[in-house]
Amino acid sequence: MIDVLLVDDHALMRSGLRGVIAGSTDVQVVGMASDGAEAVSAVATTNPHVVLMDLSMPGMDGVTATRQITELYPDVAVVILTSYSDEQRVLEAMDAGAIGYVLKDTDPVHLLAAIRSAAQGHSPLDPRVARTILHSRRAAPTASELTEREEEVLALVGRGLANKQIARALDIREGTVKAHLTSVFQRIGVRDRTSAALWARTNLPQFTEPGGPGRRPPVSGGARRPATPGRGGRPAPPAPGRRGPPAWRRVGGRTPGTRGRPPAAASSGRPGAPAIPRCVAGG
Repeated sequence: MIDVLLVDDHALMRSGLRGVIAGSTDVQVVGMASDGAEAVSAVATTNPHVVLMDLSMPGMDGVTATRQITELYPDVAVVILTSYSDEQRVLEAMDAGAIGYVLKDTDPVHLLAAIRSAAQGHSPLDPRVARTILHSRRAAPTASELTEREEEVLALVGRGLANKQIARALDIREGTVKAHLTSVFQRIGVRDRTSAALWARTNLPQFTEPGGPGRRPPVSGGARRPATPGRGGRPAPPAPGRRGPPAWRRVGGRTPGTRGRPPAAASSGRPGAPAIPRCVAGG
């Protein structure tokens, strides 16, 4: 008799699976759990041959529970039973130690066959999941498959810039940045920004060549870089629209003979005429 532990956070799903297995003469349910932590504890008390493990559960998820069970109880076969067939979830589950991967829309007869196969040490895989695994094992994408603009955007993601900052650096719209990232994610086979940043640091020449992390990624001709104060030994000019300090303040803090006071106004030579300043502020 093959002993099975059912792990799923939905009571209706657990009840349905138990009914399917109850119709078999060589498979029986020895326990049920609603999350990963319960599953790890239940394995110790029920000693099942096979664990049918859901992936998405509150608390400890299926991948974490699978990893702990296969490390603590290497003789227990964990078969993932989920509705997810995307590449990242499949690979995470298999890397955690799952021996099989079955989708929830499979026929009950095929589910029982998967349980028997796992108990015998085989790896039951849904055909759709098998295709996903084969696709993932193909040659990894390289930076050469990206367009020049996509590489620019990805390099800035690798440096931790947000979409708005990338748009400003490349002088493009923020919506255009999002469109490029969507294409990049598909090309390099990642699903989130963090994975893309890690991929960039591992594969882009800006990071992998000698001195790479210190290099700036290529920036298109329309981008603007702020001026650096003090470059070439000269002070940076005042920002546009702002007046600089008065001339008498720019010369050592005072003009000769004034001891820190503004220069005295000079008379125009005509009685009653307004004084004409010797220096014009900002001039």
